[in-house]
Amino acid sequence: MKTPWWGYILAVVLSVVPAFFIVFNAIFSDIVTAGDRFLSFFLVVLAYEGYGFILGYTWPATGWRWGLWISITAAALVILYSIGEGQYLLHLAYILLTVGAACHGSGWGQKCKWKKLKKNSTA
Repeated sequence: MKTPWWGYILAVVLSVVPAFFIVFNAIFSDIVTAGDRFLSFFLVVLAYEGYGFILGYTWPATGWRWGLWISITAAALVILYSIGEGQYLLHLAYILLTVGAACHGSGWGQKCKWKKLKKNSTA
């Protein structure tokens, strides 16, 4: 099943929500303890794994590349707002977590969809 052109636009537009409310908020909120930081990492991974899985399952032709599409807004927000902020390693960690989780989730969704289609075609 080919991915429609509007699917890419929809994915990027909808990715603004987790980019701003999860990634951007996690970086620029007052996190004091290591436990809070790990919780924010976990929420980023959970959000982008889930969003990537949904897209990879819905349009499996694009596969893991959905992760690049949906993480571009988070990466752009972090880069634009971190200029002159310092803590570049922390910001890089969030970008890598976002891209990695999104690509992994969309690849996982693609595999689940192909497995389902293969199972249904042989039955």
